[in-house]
Amino acid sequence: MAKRQASRRARKNSKESVRLALARGLVRALVAHGAIEISEAHAKVLKPFVDKLVTRVREGSPASRRLIFARLGQDKEAVEGLFVRVSQMNGRTSGFTRIVKLGSRIGDRAPMARLEWVDKIQLKTEKTEPKEKPKTEKAVKTKKK
Repeated sequence: MAKRQASRRARKNSKESVRLALARGLVRALVAHGAIEISEAHAKVLKPFVDKLVTRVREGSPASRRLIFARLGQDKEAVEGLFVRVSQMNGRTSGFTRIVKLGSRIGDRAPMARLEWVDKIQLKTEKTEPKEKPKTEKAVKTKKK
């Protein structure tokens, strides 16, 4: 039997459950931080995974939302962040992420890359500023003579 041509995707030499867990974690990091630095091989495997998720998000149906929850492991923050990011992409129909080659990692000379969103979108994070406490005057103690 001949090997099907569509099955040439890198498998990263691990079981499917391990690959899916790695992809989930990397997608969560990508949604949270906007860009992640990983090996080129991981980036090449993750890019189509993310683009397919974003295409599902654009559909906006309840079935697609359930599928995305299943793919990301019931992580509500990641799913909501993904929906917010995609809603702010103006008119883009494909090519939501890009791979930027960075050079070699110092420890093992593995080629590194940055996987990032094509459109720079900042998630609205509520940063609460510390409230200033009203200054109270302290009573000055004096020594009695």
